[in-house]
Amino acid sequence: MGRARRKWGESVVAVAAAMSEGRWLKTCCFFTMMHIISSITSTQNSNLDDGAFVPKGIDKACPRATWPATGKKRASVPITEEQVRGIFHRYDTNRDGLLSKQELKNAFSSLGSRMPGVRAWLALQHADVNGDGYINEAEFDKLVKYTLKRGYKIN
Repeated sequence: MGRARRKWGESVVAVAAAMSEGRWLKTCCFFTMMHIISSITSTQNSNLDDGAFVPKGIDKACPRATWPATGKKRASVPITEEQVRGIFHRYDTNRDGLLSKQELKNAFSSLGSRMPGVRAWLALQHADVNGDGYINEAEFDKLVKYTLKRGYKIN
């Protein structure tokens, strides 16, 4: 048995043990895990035995967790422009009138973004006209409009 094959088998056993102990997300399918494991190990070993199970994609019938994964249904109201402005002003932690990428990341996290770092980077790409890596007062309106288009809601 090759080293990569043994490593792949150990990964499957470790994930299965984590699932049985409840440490893995309950809503994640076994096939999704297998896909993740095989994508990690397939670069290490491209010639697994014929009997090895390597899925071609993620099962579309796999139940997904809702965001946030609380299970409670709450009424949500679209966020207003004034609320977005207030949130961004609140997260200007050093009060210099400029929003850095970290401040944007914190603000998008408070808005409920699933990937606030990515959203902050995209917001900078969209609203930072002069390319200095900060959102100033002149670029602030463009940032607010960008955020409103994303459809954040208050729960």
